[in-house]
Amino acid sequence: MNIKLTKARMWDVRLIWILHFSLGLVVLFVGIKKNNGRKFIQASSSECSKLFVNVYESSSIEKHEMICCDHSHNISLLHALSSKSSEWLCFMRAHSLPLSSSIKPSPISWVVPLIPAFLRLMIATLGKLGLISTINCTNTIKTTIQRIIFYVGMFLFRFVGLYLFLDKMEGLILASDAMQSPPFANCWYTSFLREEKRGEKCYGQEFDYSDHVVYFFAHIQTSMLFEFLFCFLVPIWPVNSRQPDYVSNKKITTTTKFSIGKIVPFYLKGVLQTVLSLVFLYLYGISLLEVHSTATYFHKTSESIIGYIISLFIQVPFALIMCSEKWTKVRRFVGLPNLSVHEN
Repeated sequence: MNIKLTKARMWDVRLIWILHFSLGLVVLFVGIKKNNGRKFIQASSSECSKLFVNVYESSSIEKHEMICCDHSHNISLLHALSSKSSEWLCFMRAHSLPLSSSIKPSPISWVVPLIPAFLRLMIATLGKLGLISTINCTNTIKTTIQRIIFYVGMFLFRFVGLYLFLDKMEGLILASDAMQSPPFANCWYTSFLREEKRGEKCYGQEFDYSDHVVYFFAHIQTSMLFEFLFCFLVPIWPVNSRQPDYVSNKKITTTTKFSIGKIVPFYLKGVLQTVLSLVFLYLYGISLLEVHSTATYFHKTSESIIGYIISLFIQVPFALIMCSEKWTKVRRFVGLPNLSVHEN
């Protein structure tokens, strides 16, 4: 079946991408506004469960030079969000939100964004085996595998190109004679650093673009949003020809039936749809909180902005692939529907 996409639905997708870029910029600049020229790095102290020092303060007697998190920081999330003090940072380090570790830099973060694609692949495989009745199983399996390969390629580009390569280039540039400059402060915090960091002169004061901003915007949000919207355009649960979101060049007379009972399509079309949407919104929200925390505490303004600009090397192409009527070969490769000339 050659499923085609209506123009109305295409505009829905474009508006969601616009909202994605707008919301990301708002969260980033709210964090930058609260930064106030600070850049904290993690240190160690026997008096604190977590200790953070501001490398841009000139001495240890400045007002905001250190943040000591202890076990007394038992506050609510809403209070931490509204606070202008150190409570937000301590809250984020003392509390682990459910599933938050699944989207932080780790091998599992390469799998989590692809879970809807794996579910689609499983459903299509069951259909091909004759266990359930679905539409065009063979093509679904092919394009889903191709889309997973597409995501993995993006992950590798982000990790090798936008992280390892750019980090190496940044180090070479900063090590050049033209970039040598006296330290901003007197490195009063050296004694608080971990042993392996004490040998580096004024550790943390050199420019370091925010690779975490790149990671959350490019790796996590872009892949999750792309796959979520793909499920919005081509539902992961089996559909029939009477579903109004699609225009087909063929008349489908076969309705979706399951050999294992009528309760299964209810879960696929209802519960599965709801669960995937809620999990996406939840993980997307956590990633925004991480961006906010990074921009507020761990990078100065220029480092966060450069990180966001670098992330656009992935965000923009993915948005164009899904929203543009061009890029037909790539759209066909990942399984996106063609745009229909019809309006209903």
